Amino acid sequence: MNRLIVAGVLVATSLWARPVAEELPTDGAPISLAGWSYRRKVEIKNDGVQRLDLDLETLARATDDLRDLRVVRERQQYPYVVERPAEPHSYVPIVDTVADAKRPTMGVWKIHLPAEGAPVTRLLCQTRAPWFDRQVTLSEATDDGRRFLGSAHWSRTPNEPAKPLVLPLSGRPATAVLTLEMDNGDNPGIALEDFQCEFAAVQLLFVGSTTADTFLYYGNSEAGPPSYDVGLVAPQLRAATQTDASLDGEERLLRPAGQMTSPYAWLFWVVLVVVAAVLLLVIVRMVPKAPPSV
Repeated sequence: MNRLIVAGVLVATSLWARPVAEELPTDGAPISLAGWSYRRKVEIKNDGVQRLDLDLETLARATDDLRDLRVVRERQQYPYVVERPAEPHSYVPIVDTVADAKRPTMGVWKIHLPAEGAPVTRLLCQTRAPWFDRQVTLSEATDDGRRFLGSAHWSRTPNEPAKPLVLPLSGRPATAVLTLEMDNGDNPGIALEDFQCEFAAVQLLFVGSTTADTFLYYGNSEAGPPSYDVGLVAPQLRAATQTDASLDGEERLLRPAGQMTSPYAWLFWVVLVVVAAVLLLVIVRMVPKAPPSV
């Protein structure tokens, strides 16, 4: 009897949690895509609710508040719900060791991010040195000069287990290259390895289909935040069986030839016509006149 009651409760719970088909958004709204700078194809394996993880490069190109994200299929935008898991994601950067002849006591590493403005929150790295006591600083070179992003004291005593450097960033980087500096004092330098950049995880939940290509558009600072009714059924989206979607390579969108977005575009054409007329007049005057007939 108890088993029957438990089974009944489980069945009722699963039916309650399963989204009702007509409650999930299946239609899209038309959208003009003239102002978007980037897009990536979304690979969808099965029809239904999709969970799309955004990588560091996409987050770097998008606006800080993600208001320019659009899920588009056949020139229609489809609503989504933004999820922010507590566990951060990590990115393994390309790191170059740099020798500074003017400062021989400093260890310098150049950390390359996938794009300018990547929202990195922490830098982590490791060393095999058995003992050390160092001060490290993270910064970047901007048009306004050097910008400091964080500093930390990192040490290890003999027989102490190895522990990574964990350096929180004080702000979002503005460039794509960070500089980590370590003051070695009168000690030999130490090698660093296992660099990682952590960033906050962002996921999109939406209803997808394999019948047509789906794209994620981003990179439009003039876009307003979308207003979707899908928030009303967000619990059903979260409770539904989700398929992990993925992103293909980034496409840089070019404006159509001749498209002018400046409010002074008409002035360009006026100047062009005037210049053409002046050149034509000069050419006419340079052509020698035919001699008068006798």
